[in-house]
Amino acid sequence: MVINWLDYKLDGNRWETLCLDICRIIYKEEYFHEVPAHYKGDGGIEGFTKSKLGVVIQCYCPDDPNLDHNKLYESQRDKVTKDIQKIIDNHGILKKIGVAKITRWIFMVPEYKDKRILEHCQNKQRMILKAKENNPKDLEYISEDFQVHIKVAADFKTEIARLIRTEITDVKLDIPELEEESINWETLDSEKSKNVSRKMKAISSTTEENPERSRKLIDYHIKRYIFGKTTLEKLSNEYPDIWNDVMKIERVFKNKVKEKTLLSYNHEMNLKTYNALSDEFEESLNVELKYLTTETSMMLAQSIISSWLADCHMEFY
Repeated sequence: MVINWLDYKLDGNRWETLCLDICRIIYKEEYFHEVPAHYKGDGGIEGFTKSKLGVVIQCYCPDDPNLDHNKLYESQRDKVTKDIQKIIDNHGILKKIGVAKITRWIFMVPEYKDKRILEHCQNKQRMILKAKENNPKDLEYISEDFQVHIKVAADFKTEIARLIRTEITDVKLDIPELEEESINWETLDSEKSKNVSRKMKAISSTTEENPERSRKLIDYHIKRYIFGKTTLEKLSNEYPDIWNDVMKIERVFKNKVKEKTLLSYNHEMNLKTYNALSDEFEESLNVELKYLTTETSMMLAQSIISSWLADCHMEFY
């Protein structure tokens, strides 16, 4: 299975490892314990908290990445059915490993595509509560407030981003390119449009000789500026740590860009300076932010460079 915003092919083992690492972050203060399955099974859970919060988790990712919606639902439904039943059957094992109270049973999957899995989880929640009612002594570790939840990868973007930056070196963040749209740049902020137009003329002498080429070039940079703004806002909201990493590199480059471009004074020198700064900035993102895919680094670099043209940091005369 592939998550479209991660350059990382998931299977059952990889997903379980990722889920456990996520839970170690989320439940750091709740005394989270992993439950290895090597000796007499894991009791139907992959991990649990020993605090009053009472969370147990079960992870699942089918190894077949090509399941259609119905097959994916059926595989997830069967997994929930099997492991929820273990909560009842394995009460002895769960008590021995220290599970004191279960308030939340969380089913962690990369994604789900059928609302029937939500209905199934609610049915199993009612089943557990009924079983506790019928057998309160053996199932004393089940809370009267017991609930079943299903969580997907997108619910843990902040934690996954932290792991990408610090621990899981073979996972890369892949921010999808925004769909191309036709932009009438002349209707946008006139000052920014004029900045891009003026600087393109300063960089390339052929823009005045070829108005159509000039229009396309300006249109490209305005698109990159608009798309880049949206992408960076998304980055700031969903991956604040990664956004900070990008902004730190950008802040370092801003002064350099301003100095280098102000020292440039003719078309040939302007073009050479522009290309050198663009290449250097893109390379810096690739080197410093190894957890981004090459495509994502290139997209961010091009968008930020276009913002420098639209604003005042990259100045050509």
